Amino acid sequence: MTMRRAAIAITFVLAALTATCAASIAQPRPAPIEPGNITIIVPLAAGGPVDVLARLLADRIATGTGRTVIIENKSGAAGNVGAAAVARSEPNGRTWLLTVDSLFTVNPHMYASQGFDPDKDLHPISRIGEVVLMMAINPKVPAKTWAELLELSQTRPLNFGSAGIGSPGHLALEYLKLASPFKVAHVPFRGASLALTEVLAGNVDGAFIVAGVMIDYVRSGAVRALAVSAAQRLPAFPDVPTAIECGIDGFEARFSNIMALSANTPPEQSKNLELGAKFQTEDKQFSYGVSLFRTTKYNERNTDPDTAATRLLLSGQRHATGLEVDFSGRITPKWEVFGSYAWIPDAKVDVAASTATTVGNRVGDRPGLTPRNSGSLWNTYQITPQWRVGAGINFRSSQAPADVTAPPWEAPGFTTADILVEYTISQMFTAKVNVSNISNKLYADSLYRGHYVPGAGRLVQFSLSTKF
Repeated sequence: MTMRRAAIAITFVLAALTATCAASIAQPRPAPIEPGNITIIVPLAAGGPVDVLARLLADRIATGTGRTVIIENKSGAAGNVGAAAVARSEPNGRTWLLTVDSLFTVNPHMYASQGFDPDKDLHPISRIGEVVLMMAINPKVPAKTWAELLELSQTRPLNFGSAGIGSPGHLALEYLKLASPFKVAHVPFRGASLALTEVLAGNVDGAFIVAGVMIDYVRSGAVRALAVSAAQRLPAFPDVPTAIECGIDGFEARFSNIMALSANTPPEQSKNLELGAKFQTEDKQFSYGVSLFRTTKYNERNTDPDTAATRLLLSGQRHATGLEVDFSGRITPKWEVFGSYAWIPDAKVDVAASTATTVGNRVGDRPGLTPRNSGSLWNTYQITPQWRVGAGINFRSSQAPADVTAPPWEAPGFTTADILVEYTISQMFTAKVNVSNISNKLYADSLYRGHYVPGAGRLVQFSLSTKF
């Protein structure tokens, strides 16, 4: 989990317009997600790419949480209307916004007032993919390439639709008009699905539409694809050139889908205190370090997709205090060692999240995935100029998963050993045998709530290397 201040940087790339928004929240305390339905507000018309994505997500969220998920389309003002509804919603964590990043990066520069402050009133929690646009036209338009469409625009009036003023498709069109002598009229609609419908019907000549929704239309010949706004051709459309390949220098447009909540949750933060020293022998052949540390996490986010929808925070505050030791170098000209050790005797949840019920997240619990002892030791010895051997161990004491419903459980501690035998055949060739986990120890490497992932069993590797 990141220990930095909760922030999201969203960039909509157009050569004529680049903006960045960092959204952070600073409310006094976390709020629980109350029982009840979850509402996802889509600030765009039904049937468009974002609406389709919202409905796919709704099915997954409903299955994972057991809650009813409702989709509401509140379009208008390039997404401002729906976003304002989320910004003003009750701080219960059950009203979500799924939108495009232009709401944060472009709209503040286009509207004197959005009816809310996206930096202060919304809390982006997830970036759901990056998409690019396709320049698509009705097949009745007598142009098969961008060059032909550009030439056609000089002799007859053309019009391009979009999902609305300020939408990514509109901005891409306006940049295209700046980057080339393309003559075209803009026809805004209340959503991308309406713009596409009018292109299919031939009522408008073309539009910039999200490429991902165009696969069937392009393959069936319902529309003609002239270019995509990506830096490289898309695997789904290998025959469709990029705008740059078409001769539109520097033209690249991409945007992201953003999930956001009303700004009712404080940011995840950390405070790290460390006191340590590093030492080195006079001949600089051996060094070692010792440090005491105390780390405190505030408003720790839950990144488990199965539970994050109903529990945004794992803890309100928790700390860990311990000692770290590391060393490396040569003890003798032939003997080389490397090692590290961490001891964490004190780890505790100080302030629980308001929705905390699981073991490891209640006040006084030791947080999961925090073993008291862990470390590794490796050393090699040059027996002769040709022969070198090595051996080492890896160890970790018992620990519990990060988020467990009762009854609690722990994975036992373990120690594994590895060995190495190396033979230098000549200045050019070296043969080496590595045996990892020589005792074939069964141990829990990664822990989850209901299961663990075992570490690798015994592994024997032979390698022959050469220098030339």
